[in-house]
This record gives sequence, C-alpha cells and structure tokens, in this order.
Amino acid sequence: MSNTNRNTLKISYSVYIKNPSRPSAHYYGRVREKGQPVMDVDLKTKEKSVAEAWARLRKSEVERYNEYVLCGEKVPEELESRIVRYGRQAKTEPEPSITIRKSIDIWEADMRVRGMSERTIMMYCKSVGYVLGDIKLPITSLTVEKVRSAVASQSHIQASTRHSYFVAFVEYLKFVSRRYGTPAALLDEVPKVKVIHKDQPWWTITEIRRIIEHVKCKTEDMTKCYKAYFWFLALTGARQNEASLVEWSDIKDSYVTFRSTNVKTGVSRTVPLEWRLLEMINHLPRKSKYVFADLNKSQAGRFAVLSRAVRRCGAKWGGLHSFRRSCSMYMYEHAEDVKAVADMLGHGPVTMMQHYVASRSKRELSDMVNRVYMDEIQIPDAMDRLVEEGLI
Repeated sequence: MSNTNRNTLKISYSVYIKNPSRPSAHYYGRVREKGQPVMDVDLKTKEKSVAEAWARLRKSEVERYNEYVLCGEKVPEELESRIVRYGRQAKTEPEPSITIRKSIDIWEADMRVRGMSERTIMMYCKSVGYVLGDIKLPITSLTVEKVRSAVASQSHIQASTRHSYFVAFVEYLKFVSRRYGTPAALLDEVPKVKVIHKDQPWWTITEIRRIIEHVKCKTEDMTKCYKAYFWFLALTGARQNEASLVEWSDIKDSYVTFRSTNVKTGVSRTVPLEWRLLEMINHLPRKSKYVFADLNKSQAGRFAVLSRAVRRCGAKWGGLHSFRRSCSMYMYEHAEDVKAVADMLGHGPVTMMQHYVASRSKRELSDMVNRVYMDEIQIPDAMDRLVEEGLI
C-alpha cells in the first residue's frame, strides 16, 4: 500500500437514540475510526431523517477528503476543519496568509464537530477575540511578547471574569499549537487567576441530613434519586457533573471511578463508597447506563430541587458545590492523612493546603502545641531558673 493510501481516513458515522425510554429523547451521532467508537455528537433533534442527513453529510465529507488525498492535492481548510481526526493530527506549518481570525473560525468549526454547546463556542470565540484585540494579524504573530501583552491588558478586569477569558485563551493556544505548530511555551505565559472564596458556605453532617430529608420531587423515583445524589456529593466530595455522569459500570465492589473524560482536571480517580451510601445506590432502579438517571439534565434544575429543600428545613443558604465544600472541610479536619484526602477529592497541592489551613481551629493548634512539648523535660527547669532570677 502506498503512503498516499495510508493517509486516507477510515472514519464512519451512525446515528442512535439516547435514552429511548424518555419522551424527550433525541438523536446522537456516533463517530468511529477504524471500527472503534471515538466520539458521540449531540444532534439535538428528534427527527430520524435529520439525523440520517447529518450522517450522510459527514460521510460525503470524508469521501471528498480521501479524494483530495488520493489525487495528491491540498485539502481545503474549511473541509479539514470539519473532519474529526484522531491519532495522527499532523501539524501544519503556520502560513503568513492564515490570520488569527481565520484560525478562530476553524477552531469554532472544530468545537462544533466535537459536540460543544453553541453557548460555550460563542463565549470561547468572543473571549479569545477580546483578549487578543487585533485578530487580523497573521497567526505567526502569536509570540511570547504578544501573549504577555494580551495577558497584561486584562489586569484591570475582575479576577473571576479574567479567569473565564484565560480558560478560553488556553484552549485556543492548545488548538493552534496542535494544528499550526505554534510554540507550546505560549501556554506558560497565561496565569491561573481563579479566586478561592474562603467564605463559601458549607454544612455540617447534621445540616446535610436535615436538608436531604426535606427533598421532595414530582415522583417517588425522582425523590429517591435526588436523595442518593445529594448524599453521594456529600460523602464522596465529587463535583456535581462528575457525580451526574457516573455509570453503573463505574461502580465496582465498594469503589467508584470518575473517568478522565468527566473530570475537571482530566485525570481519573477512584474513590471508596461508604457502605450505607453503596446500599442506597444499589436500591435505585436501573433505567439507563447512568446511576442517577432521574436527575434534571440542567444544573439549574438540580439546584432548584436543592434550594427548595434548604428553604423547607431552614438551613443556611448554599448550592450544589456546598456538598463538596462540606466534605472537604469535614475530612481535612478529621482525617490524619491529608494527602489521601486530597487524592480522594481530586485536589492539587495548592488547593489541598488552602483547605487544610482553612479547616484548622484554635483548639487543634493548642492540642498540637501540647503534643509537641509534652515530653520535653527541660522546660520546667528552665522556667524555675527564670523565676528564681526574677526575670518572669
């Protein structure tokens, strides 16, 4: 087989209904490369004809791509951007004719193919355009000096807003580095400015129990699902989206594995389940591959259930992330192995120390001092001499 034939794509597309038991179920597109599934795309339609038209269009694009490759011609940029390629994303040398604006357009098409929401795509593209300013410049102008000046120009903005801008900017720099070979060192010039709110609300175990007891939904199955979901957040310290995407296959023995694709840090971790929590989960009906199948798909819908329960029981105000905050504060206060707690919660070294310091109390510091000096026999003699000499 020639080199040209080896460069052709072996990508196929199919459609299927996700959660067919639900009235609101819609079609998804499955992308396979060399027979192996590599991506599912939310088509956001209930019409089979629309979904099949999507698959036919993608298939024709792959055929057109292979025709260009077999003929030894350059693949057009707009076609290249719509093809999902895995395993061998060859870097293209940046050309002077490719502007930052054009690279953002190609990045936008790439995000759309990967199934990202339109709202996220719009926010990312606008953020990058705002940070870089003049996007008519060639992509070769993305140098260390350019990135530094772009970062410095955002210093007057509120930290939380600046953080969201820089998250999008980092994703854009990763894309152009993969595609056009821009220096990977540019990523090091974008700082992390996320603000850690030390006054975030958190609840005691008693307050959490009262809140969950007051959870009420439209059906009994939904009520059981939400109660198990909230206890899961409280006892494992999982992020809200990590918990909502847990599948039955992720739970083995008395452990749950949070897969890298669903984790904020991109690193999977395995967390032990408390035996009462495991028993509660096993009593949930298995309606789909997801453990918490009856949850509202939106974060706002899940928060509405929690806020009603908080109002009913009279607990202090908080949100879904308050369960994770409560778990971290409780475990850092009572556990002896700080590193193990950080691994369970998915905390990095900096975040680990911030939580650990925030959870210490005056009593704990006093106990630590007493333990350190408890067996020191020289202190009483030294104190007696100071008293005798009238120094104290």
